[in-house]
Amino acid sequence: MKGAAGIAVAVMLGLLGAALNYVYLDNKTRHVKTESFIGLRQEARLRPGDPLKEEDLVEVRIPADNTGNLRKFVFLWQDLETVRGIRAIRAYQGGELLRREDYRTPPPELKLTKGQLLVWVTADNRSFVPDLVNPGDRVTFTVPSTRGPTPAVRPAGVPAGVPGADGSGADPAAGAGPRVDGGNVELIGPFVIAAIGSRLGSAEVSKALQGRSVNDFELGIFVRNEGTDAEPRMEAKAMRLIEMTRRVGNQGVGIVLHPREGS
Repeated sequence: MKGAAGIAVAVMLGLLGAALNYVYLDNKTRHVKTESFIGLRQEARLRPGDPLKEEDLVEVRIPADNTGNLRKFVFLWQDLETVRGIRAIRAYQGGELLRREDYRTPPPELKLTKGQLLVWVTADNRSFVPDLVNPGDRVTFTVPSTRGPTPAVRPAGVPAGVPGADGSGADPAAGAGPRVDGGNVELIGPFVIAAIGSRLGSAEVSKALQGRSVNDFELGIFVRNEGTDAEPRMEAKAMRLIEMTRRVGNQGVGIVLHPREGS
């Protein structure tokens, strides 16, 4: 009996200690200032295009001293009405905070500033991947060159068919091959992309909101107007690009993507 009584007392003391500890922690945390953010419940499973429902969302409280500049990148709980119904642009597995960058919407319209013109160029659909390029990116176009390789000069006294006197083992009359600037390929650019087909925003947002564009290989690029509004005159590199794309015809031009700013 004494043993049973001792066990009972120990259990009671343990429960009392746990209760006191809970009360202490509860009182302690009540005085800690927190910020509330929007998160997805652990059991939430969303696919791109699925609307965000209130039952999928949960308030996540974080001590204000630990949030730093998190509010710049994550939706606050007070933004719940704004977020509700927005379609997901990527897959969610739950347990994540809802990031603002995932819901950048496309610009409502295409705007040209003074001194700008918009030119459409057809990309080579065999090598261009539209989903990896977004409006605002800088690209250079590649087109077959009509200038030919730089001719080599045979040193004086070296007959045709004799390897070059420089020890390279190459016939100096055979031509220098592709040049550093492309040789058989001419690079024209860079240009800033204004639109990819009818897409004016990121590929993820566009697919979630309206589906894939049917003309993703038609690129709208900004070019400088060196004339007037009444008599526009495109900058020289744009004129060269148009001239070369006409020669390429339906083949389309290649794309070289420049690094994004800050990358």
